[in-house]
Amino acid sequence: MFPIEEGETVLWSGRPQRYHRRFRDFYWWVVLAVLVVGGSFVIAWFDVLNVAFYPWVIVIALVAGFAVERPKERRALLAVTTYVVTDRRLVFVAHGGAGSEFRWVPLAALGVPRVHDLGDGLGTIDFSPGWWDWVKDQEHRPRPAWHPMLPELVAVRDAAQLAGLIARNAARPSRVG
Repeated sequence: MFPIEEGETVLWSGRPQRYHRRFRDFYWWVVLAVLVVGGSFVIAWFDVLNVAFYPWVIVIALVAGFAVERPKERRALLAVTTYVVTDRRLVFVAHGGAGSEFRWVPLAALGVPRVHDLGDGLGTIDFSPGWWDWVKDQEHRPRPAWHPMLPELVAVRDAAQLAGLIARNAARPSRVG
């Protein structure tokens, strides 16, 4: 059942230790704030309260729904996720009510591991995503939790050592398909 191939060695496995908030979790709140301030200004300036009130309330409610749902989806995904680092790839395992689901990325396909220290011995490892990768990640939200997303190891212990382990093994040739 577990997708470890013959000859592949598990180097590390672990789970997120806690939920960690980032700017991406507050993205829709920023959009909501801009819409409320900008919309209020437009409604007051052009005196269109009678015409624009109900459509404006609907837009605000939709954006507020996205703002609440995004962190909730991420928290639920992190609660059931396990990370496995092998000598060839990074495997994401989600244990849900319908069974287990596996996604993986060859280590050679990842960027340079970057560690963000969260304090208390925890850190998050991402792989130097650019702004376009972040935009593509946002366009896939809010969709099912396993829709393509930026690979990252969130709130893991000894993140600097784990990033070094991934970087060393990423330089080795990989035969995983």
